[in-house]
Amino acid sequence: MGRKAVTQKQLDQLRESFRREPPDGNPHAAYAAAAKLAGMDWRTAERAWSRGWREVRPLREELAEEQTVARAKLRVAAIAAEREAAPVLAQEDAAEQTPPR
Repeated sequence: MGRKAVTQKQLDQLRESFRREPPDGNPHAAYAAAAKLAGMDWRTAERAWSRGWREVRPLREELAEEQTVARAKLRVAAIAAEREAAPVLAQEDAAEQTPPR
């Protein structure tokens, strides 16, 4: 019996499952849930997560990169909000610091 190639649809299903339940706390349960969703053996899901294949990076690396990019975007938005609020805060601070005449 030959091995079936993992399809793009199955990889997408694995990614989605691992986004919801990464195999950190209970890895076997996460692999089993992802495998069930993608219609494959849990060992194939584990390989996709940890090692990938020649043409597919490990999903662990892909999802870690997604999280890093998402955090960076949130930080950029926070900095932009701080920059926007800075003139107003500076005026308020100046008003509080000015002695009454």
